[in-house]
Amino acid sequence: MIQQDDMNAFYKFPKKRKIPWRILILPLVLVAGWLIPAKSLAQIGIKSSDVAVDGSAILEVASTTKGWLIPRMTVEQRNAISSPVEGLMIFNTDTETIELFNGDVWTSTTGQFLCGITQVKDSQGNTYQTVLIGSQCWMAENMNIGTRIDVSTAQSDNGIIEKYCYNNLEANCNEYGGLYQWNEMMQYSTTQGIQGICPDGWHLPVPAEYNTLITFLGGESVAGGKLKETGFDHWEETNTGATNSSGFTARGGGWSSSASFFDLKGSCNLWTSEKEFSSGLAYYYYMYAETIAITQGGENTSFGFSVRCLKDD
Repeated sequence: MIQQDDMNAFYKFPKKRKIPWRILILPLVLVAGWLIPAKSLAQIGIKSSDVAVDGSAILEVASTTKGWLIPRMTVEQRNAISSPVEGLMIFNTDTETIELFNGDVWTSTTGQFLCGITQVKDSQGNTYQTVLIGSQCWMAENMNIGTRIDVSTAQSDNGIIEKYCYNNLEANCNEYGGLYQWNEMMQYSTTQGIQGICPDGWHLPVPAEYNTLITFLGGESVAGGKLKETGFDHWEETNTGATNSSGFTARGGGWSSSASFFDLKGSCNLWTSEKEFSSGLAYYYYMYAETIAITQGGENTSFGFSVRCLKDD
């Protein structure tokens, strides 16, 4: 084997001296000599011994002292891959897991659903990150299913899922998710914990499930900070106490009412599927940019709020 010092000496030439063509072509000859037999056999072996490549393998890598290293990247970098092909594999440095693109979503190499690794897809093909918090598996993004309609038009029971986008801009739905009136979110049912606009296998949380989340994160007075996305891309510059230590990644999003939009980047408002707060009102939870709390409230079902889904047990 040619050592590094030998290589340096081999390619070291006096200044202004022309490099002989035989030396320039030597690396090409060596590569060609390796590739041609490999192509004829339709197999490639990278080994520390002379043992033949297994007949069932197009490529075999064998070593007893070193490993096979696949591309390493974060969730953000993985999601930036354009049109990933089915079977593509990476090592996710955020989840510390080998992941596989199955043609629809990124999942674990076992093919099993693993919360925090496996993505979930809605009926329109939108994909969402997931996060395990305590024993609960939540979506780590707001729902964005539906056809955008103008905020001046009430969402209706017409067989089409409808959504509002802040300032009537589809780009805001892509950033913050859609805003839904309570009945539209529920798909015109009053059954608590129903699937509603969530994907199959997921449901609209009830207050007790939000309370389980909040208790796990230390209570209402501090849980908001652990739920809020950090930085100022989707929150006002106060964004007090935001750590996103839970991975929930709550974004501002604002809300809609009376054909108007309010408080983008100032508040996050999340519906529940329970309508017993008082007459005409439904439970929801809200977080503000300037606090670390998350608080339960009740609001008119005609308001447009954000929606998070929870995986079925």
